Amino acid sequence: KTVAFDRRDPQNGQPDIWLRDVARTTDSRFGAEAESPVWSPDGARLAFRAIRPGLGNLFQRSLLSTAVDEVLDDRKALNGRPEDWSRDGRYIVENVIAPQSGRDIWLAPLFGDKKPVPYLKTEFNEGHGKVSPDSRFLTYESSENGRYEIYVQTFPVPGAKVQISSAGGGAPTWSRDGKELFFIAADRKMM
Repeated sequence: KTVAFDRRDPQNGQPDIWLRDVARTTDSRFGAEAESPVWSPDGARLAFRAIRPGLGNLFQRSLLSTAVDEVLDDRKALNGRPEDWSRDGRYIVENVIAPQSGRDIWLAPLFGDKKPVPYLKTEFNEGHGKVSPDSRFLTYESSENGRYEIYVQTFPVPGAKVQISSAGGGAPTWSRDGKELFFIAADRKMM
């Protein structure tokens, strides 16, 4: 019923998160100087990226209350963005840009010590991580063979890996039932 999106404020050029009521086609501002919103599985919270000096850059906020933003990742030196929230509610998938390794995929657990851990941290660029509906697999794009291709690995611990695309691909996402993957091919067609 609601779509979360970010757009630049024309006054200051900073991103803001907005919520659109689909039935009424009305927009309301959710957060200033924030971007990359990702819904919780129950639709009650949003994870998002915001630069807050001294606090980190990954936060969550309830839509059901006026509670303050909760810091989910306080690593101030890394530039992370949420990409997905596992359907079991246990992990937020982050895309982190690090000077030494480029784009990496990290997991921010929402249990235990809540300390983010790398899922894929290689010399290649990985991103657009999406967890399968049963929370057993992760699909993502990687430049490991010289161009971006789509892969699937076990989740939350990387293991057996299967390459899905063969002629380039990006921005993968799962079907609702988890039986199909959709992605954009190198020629910009949806596959």
